[in-house]
Amino acid sequence: VGQSSASSHMSPSSSNVSANSPVSTNESTSNTQNNGTATTVVSNSLMSNSLLDGGITKYTTAQDAKLIIDGVNIVRSSNTITDFVPGVNFQITANPSPGTTKSANINIVLGTDNTQSTIMNMMTAYNKLITDYNTMTANANNGKSSTNTAGTFGNDPTMLSFVEGIKRRFANGATYNIGSLDSNHQPYVLSLSELGMVIQLDGTLSLDTASYQTAVANGLRSKLIQGARIGYVSQSDNLSSFIQAQSSSIGAISQEISAENSSVQSLQKEQQNLQDRLNKIQDSYIAQYSGLNALLFQLNSTSTNLASALTALTNMSAGK
Repeated sequence: VGQSSASSHMSPSSSNVSANSPVSTNESTSNTQNNGTATTVVSNSLMSNSLLDGGITKYTTAQDAKLIIDGVNIVRSSNTITDFVPGVNFQITANPSPGTTKSANINIVLGTDNTQSTIMNMMTAYNKLITDYNTMTANANNGKSSTNTAGTFGNDPTMLSFVEGIKRRFANGATYNIGSLDSNHQPYVLSLSELGMVIQLDGTLSLDTASYQTAVANGLRSKLIQGARIGYVSQSDNLSSFIQAQSSSIGAISQEISAENSSVQSLQKEQQNLQDRLNKIQDSYIAQYSGLNALLFQLNSTSTNLASALTALTNMSAGK
């Protein structure tokens, strides 16, 4: 939410950066602006400089990159420094001449405020979960089914417990400035209303414009920039860790999926057994039908023969 960027034309905060390296070839300086990453282009590669002299190639040994940021000396084996200013990457692409330094001013400013869109995206994902949950757990007893048709997990305690765990942690709001405590020695927590959200009767969330504007006026963006987690109690007890644990290979959801797959396989096997039995019964009926058909043919032949005999007998009796 509100990521950082770097620009030479904006100056809420400024750092002086000097780069020093013993090898120099092509030099260039520039400033770039990117959301989330501040990049200063100060010098060129710290690779070797070769000369061909009398058939002998001479190489200069590559050395560590050296920077001075706000008076702090930094030495790194890589030209990319990512561990000095949180969220800011320094990329050195050229170096000064041996024994000299080059300076650059870096101004770190906030990027575009995407607080509202981030909250809306989170609400959309949560509401989709609740809608699917209501549909899949519907049954006549909980009043979620208007047709008395049970959902796939209508009587499944594992799924009910899983989603209830998400809802409970979500209702606890977001913890920010994690690792620090307020003046009352309590974690910094933003309730759903302090995030501009309200829970509706069907369990979904909606954005309350008045509450959101109040939250913005109270510094919502600056609070979220510090990093926030939903349902946070500890590193091992929060919404993210709960979902990961439940969906892991030994989690309740994975076990539930495995049990459902086993149930499906069992039903498929039973279906195949029933089909085999039906096929045998059908074969038996076909065999019986064929026998009856042969018997009917014989009876028809016998009937024809008897009719011929009776006709002959009748003719003989009449003196014909």
